[in-house]
Amino acid sequence: MAEGGFLKNQDQHLLECPICLEQLQQPKSLPCLHTFCLDCLGTYIKKELSGKRASETYFSCPICREMTHPVNQAEAKDNWAQQFPTNGLIQELAQLKMKSTEPFYCKPCKTNENIDTPAKFWCKTMDVLFCDLCKSSLHDKLHEDCSIADITDGGCRTPRQNQETPQCGKHNEKIDCYCKDHQLIGCNKCVFLDHRRCEDVTTTAEYFEKLKEGSDLEKTKKTLLKGAKVMLKLVKEFGEELDNLVKNQDMALQSITDLRKRLDNRLDKLQKDITDDLIRSVKEEKNLIQNSMSLCQRLTTAMQSTMMLSSKAVERNDDIEAILLHQRGQMEEMTCRDLVKVLKKSFTSVSIKHEVDPSIASINNAFGKVVILKQPKPFPDMLGFVATPLGGRIAKELVKFNITWLSDATTSSAAHGIVYLPDNHIVVSDYNNMKLKLFKDNGQYLNELKIKGHPYDMCLIDSNTVAVTTVKPGAMVVVSVKSSKISILRVTNMAFGAGYVGITYTGERFVLSMEGGNLCTFGNDGTSARLHRYNSPCYHLAHDPRKGQILVSHSSKSGVAVSSLTTDRRNKSLLNAGIVTDPSGIDVDNEGNIYVCGEASNNVLQMSSDGTNVRELLTLWDGVTRPQAISVCGDKFVITHISAFQVEIRVFQLV
Repeated sequence: MAEGGFLKNQDQHLLECPICLEQLQQPKSLPCLHTFCLDCLGTYIKKELSGKRASETYFSCPICREMTHPVNQAEAKDNWAQQFPTNGLIQELAQLKMKSTEPFYCKPCKTNENIDTPAKFWCKTMDVLFCDLCKSSLHDKLHEDCSIADITDGGCRTPRQNQETPQCGKHNEKIDCYCKDHQLIGCNKCVFLDHRRCEDVTTTAEYFEKLKEGSDLEKTKKTLLKGAKVMLKLVKEFGEELDNLVKNQDMALQSITDLRKRLDNRLDKLQKDITDDLIRSVKEEKNLIQNSMSLCQRLTTAMQSTMMLSSKAVERNDDIEAILLHQRGQMEEMTCRDLVKVLKKSFTSVSIKHEVDPSIASINNAFGKVVILKQPKPFPDMLGFVATPLGGRIAKELVKFNITWLSDATTSSAAHGIVYLPDNHIVVSDYNNMKLKLFKDNGQYLNELKIKGHPYDMCLIDSNTVAVTTVKPGAMVVVSVKSSKISILRVTNMAFGAGYVGITYTGERFVLSMEGGNLCTFGNDGTSARLHRYNSPCYHLAHDPRKGQILVSHSSKSGVAVSSLTTDRRNKSLLNAGIVTDPSGIDVDNEGNIYVCGEASNNVLQMSSDGTNVRELLTLWDGVTRPQAISVCGDKFVITHISAFQVEIRVFQLV
């Protein structure tokens, strides 16, 4: 086992039932890996599936709200908890905990028949326990170089802990294997009998080291911390709503009482009815809010506990506990995201008013009625935990600037290629001046590179390498962007003619398009092949890594505007000309949304990967005229467009 002891006093949360907060008794594990006492789980299921939910055949986990089905739905609900597997590891840990609390006695004193003398020191070399007196009078005189430890120190590993290892409840052997395919921990026999055909089986120690070497544990810890903060914010919001409801109730009750004083005794029954109605309404709303609040509180407590225990497990180098907590944390992270999404849909501010007819024309309506008003309210900041999809955001302009520079021979009037690098640098192709120019995304000019030929479309190879096509002469130029400078890595003269314009990179091969509509591929090894032929010019390409397809913009004012080409060369039309005409630059974001520049329609479109949802992201009303190129980086994108016969770069963020 890992150094530092198997269980310490501060780690007892691992053995606590989240419902009763006592040590787990007959621990039962649900499919989501959360564990509860058999009796606590049975009571919870009966309560959860009472009343309106009595006919349902599933229940929600008390911690993560995961939908859980019993093994046999035909059995009575009283027996459902019994159907779930017993957590043998938790049982074994509980037994180890009981053993670790047993006292230690001095061995030399036992020899002298003083069997009840408490031991204070443990000689690791001799594996013998000593009291204070025997240590100084016997051990220290003969063994000066021994490694001896004070076992009364809480941070010291005891001799009993040194031998403690969880045993498999099924085969009574040491638990030291992990099957990643099934995400299960077991002994050698478990692996031999049940996981022989699994592809990824290793020891718990090896898998724990792999987790430590990677970033999974740290990512889970950070996500749990952020999720816990989100849940605390929601708990605070729900608490304020409860306070507001109580205040509303007090005000409404006072209004009812004041009115009651002006009415006859005949209104006693009406007063009772309206009061009951009010209290019932408040109770229903309070129950709804308290249920949501309770969900957030329970999940907060669970994530905080998982985060704390995971940190301590890593500190102690405890592989099994760390893996269990890592899995539990991943499940809680998913649950937190789903819970926030569900709560966000129905997040309202509830207020209750007492409305009265001033004329009191009818005695039956003298006490008015209870009105519940629900209005949308701003949802708390989720600290980036749950982000709005890029397809549902609007474009906010950050900066715009002209690409023409003092060294240019002529005014820049065409920029058909642009790449937005992850380090906030922008590379743009200046067609007229035969240059590549480098800017920061705040508009600061950094560097330029004169090349042979007129640069056209561009694509990103990696975080600091860019490829560009040139015409007159036709070539592909690969450049490096480092230390705020552009430098040429290689130049490849194109086969099949000189009319290559569009370019994209799939991670293995370049795909280039010719003005006539031909698509060709070029490998890093120099091999090339024809890929497809279109009936219209294709000046710009993009690659969607999610679907592995090539996206093509067709320069035409009618017919197909955007199409896709799959790896098996199947072509599909995604968008016809109409809302966009004479499309030019094209790119795709990390969610699969496609962005297209309409050079003749003066707009920029955002569309889903299958072309079913299309919207104008930017139009002429946003000052966009003749957009030529576009590049997306995270939640930002950059375009080139012609303004007053000069090329401008405009940087936007999706918010």
